[in-house]
Amino acid sequence: MGYATRTFIFLQNDGTLKPLAIELSSPHPKADRFGPISEIYLPASEGVDFAIWLLAKTYVIVNDSCYHQLISHWYEFY
Repeated sequence: MGYATRTFIFLQNDGTLKPLAIELSSPHPKADRFGPISEIYLPASEGVDFAIWLLAKTYVIVNDSCYHQLISHWYEFY
C-alpha cells in the first residue's frame, strides 16, 4: 500500500529545514467516497515511536524521489 505524504517543515535561523510533522494518507478500503484515511506522525528520538517516525520519513523520501524522476527525467522527453 502506498501513501500520499504531506510534510510540515520549519525554516530555522541557520537556514536548515526541520520537519515538524508528517501526514500519511491512504485511500479508504471501502470506497473513495468515504475519503482518505490520514494519520499524523511527530518526531521521536527513541523506541517504537522513533522507528515509526523513520518509516514516515522514508515514505516522504520515496514520494519525493518518484516525483523527481517523473518530472525531471521522463517528462522532459515529451
